[in-house]
Amino acid sequence: MISTNINEINMESLQSALSHDRLSLSDVSELLLKMKNKNDIKAKYLDKIKARKDGRQFYVYIDRATQITAATYDSLIDKLYEMEYGKLSSTIADLYPEWLIWKRDYTSISVKSLKEYSNDWKKYLMDEDIVNVPIVNLKIKDFTNLFRKMDERPYSHQKAFQ
Repeated sequence: MISTNINEINMESLQSALSHDRLSLSDVSELLLKMKNKNDIKAKYLDKIKARKDGRQFYVYIDRATQITAATYDSLIDKLYEMEYGKLSSTIADLYPEWLIWKRDYTSISVKSLKEYSNDWKKYLMDEDIVNVPIVNLKIKDFTNLFRKMDERPYSHQKAFQ
């Protein structure tokens, strides 16, 4: 039986979050946002989620050609959550600031190099369409087109790409 209570709170997530010695306000905020998003997904796909006749699998058709399946209702909701809110929907523009922070905090890199990365981002990539496409949808052709476009720019030379 598929649960229809949209306001149902995921008690497992709440208990696991509360099991930590310290729970910061940002942790609570992140947990509540995730629970709200999952409830939104349940509401969005409520009429579309079906169970197989044998009850061993749940599925939903996203469009005519795309079917998502899972062994349990909750795991199907988790897959739909990842598809809409997780890293699967991330773009290069979303991940670049995180990468820059990671690069600064976990590698031995100079401030000068970080500034160069930032300047290269602004100069070559920030205004390109490719950075706003979800990463899972990127094709080799997209990168080829980007590099060709960069090569056509005035004053582009080999040293600029090293």
